Amino acid sequence: MDSATLPMDDCWNRIGVWSHATERCPRLAEAIHCHNCQVYSQAGQHLLERAPPEGYLTEWSRNLRRDKEAVDAARHSVFVFRLGEEWFGLPTQVLEEVTEIRGIHSLPHNRSNVLRGLVNVRGELHLCVALGFLFQVQPCGDKAQAERAVHERIVVVQHNGERLVFPVSEIRSIHRYCDAELRPAPATVAGASGTFITGVLELDGRQVGCLDAELLFHALRAQLR
Repeated sequence: MDSATLPMDDCWNRIGVWSHATERCPRLAEAIHCHNCQVYSQAGQHLLERAPPEGYLTEWSRNLRRDKEAVDAARHSVFVFRLGEEWFGLPTQVLEEVTEIRGIHSLPHNRSNVLRGLVNVRGELHLCVALGFLFQVQPCGDKAQAERAVHERIVVVQHNGERLVFPVSEIRSIHRYCDAELRPAPATVAGASGTFITGVLELDGRQVGCLDAELLFHALRAQLR
């Protein structure tokens, strides 16, 4: 018979420190506690060497594989930002950097309202675009501007090797979500920004329009020609 299948003598419960019997194990005089005894250590090794019950490994392999597949398929992430009084989310895959607001250098003979100019980020010049104009987002009114702190930032994004920057009124956070959390865009965002929105997330009482990066960059390329 395999030693791993032999019955285990739990002497620590019969004559050890956990026993209520008057008889005590003679090994305790030297070991002091069952934790220090070689018999107790060997019993623990015996438990680890036991063969698993029939079907145990197959069942757990199946469960772990299914959980991982479910998580991988259902999780997405967006970085959430504000333009004017509206909130948007872009897939984090396109996000490269968020930096302090800085000067925008205008381009001569520029006729595009979306292209604002050039911005220097870490010694490199990048085209700066106005998403607010593309989405036809209205700027905050004087009252709303006074009620909320404005933390303008420059966002650097990259898609298929194309890098652009755009200013935002505020950056909130990176937000992870499941497919079930994404709701259809309501009619209230069916305007210019609704063209690029794949769905809406409810985040701390705010409606966040999740943008399609492919559609957005395609539209920006058309504006920059």
